[in-house]
Amino acid sequence: NHLGKLSLHLSQVVGFKEVILKADPGARRTMAVDYDGDGDLDILALMTQAREGIWLFENQGAGKFRERALLQFQPAFGSSDFRFEDMNGDGRPDLILVNGDNADQSQILKAYHGVRIFEQDSGGELVEKWFYPMHGASALEVGDFDQDGQVDIAAIAFFPDRKQQPKEDLIYRKQEKQGQFTPHILAQSLDYYWLTLTKGDLDGDGDQDLVVGTFAFDQLYKSATETWKPFVILRNGLK
Repeated sequence: NHLGKLSLHLSQVVGFKEVILKADPGARRTMAVDYDGDGDLDILALMTQAREGIWLFENQGAGKFRERALLQFQPAFGSSDFRFEDMNGDGRPDLILVNGDNADQSQILKAYHGVRIFEQDSGGELVEKWFYPMHGASALEVGDFDQDGQVDIAAIAFFPDRKQQPKEDLIYRKQEKQGQFTPHILAQSLDYYWLTLTKGDLDGDGDQDLVVGTFAFDQLYKSATETWKPFVILRNGLK
């Protein structure tokens, strides 16, 4: 919690040159995108721990970057994952964020945990436009899963309310029209601790499937002869 940094390693004729972008702990996810539209790649970074938020590192050329905070949150916000995708069809990518990391000194259910959409305005600022409460939200994927032209959201929770029925530890949110989402949960309840989520066309049929990684502390001590599921594949039934 006290050591760490965010670095970029630029290739040299021999080896790599380290460029320290931020000398703070808690770098959780980065994306290389042309945020300012000037033709070169900038870096979006999700920082957690004490100073949570989304930082932009604008590429100035020659290995130089200018740091700018786009979003900042309080230390127990629990930022966990983000994507950068045009959600409203205006041609500007928006930021989709989940917060729900509850492994801190206040392990209680928090009403501000969930999924958020921050739309990017014409000046490059991010403005929160949509929030869906989800206890312990920890990872997400976005994409047009039903191929209707609207971007949908899939999200998992590692710290859900386990007494809640129906369970909301894995939710698919279909975007019916701009900014309006219908939530769907699994028809079959699976008693796992969802930790990771990624998408891909696993069966080659032209639509996006989901792979959900699981984790539980007791699984660390199981032998190779015992049965347990390290991941679950959710096949898209569109095709």
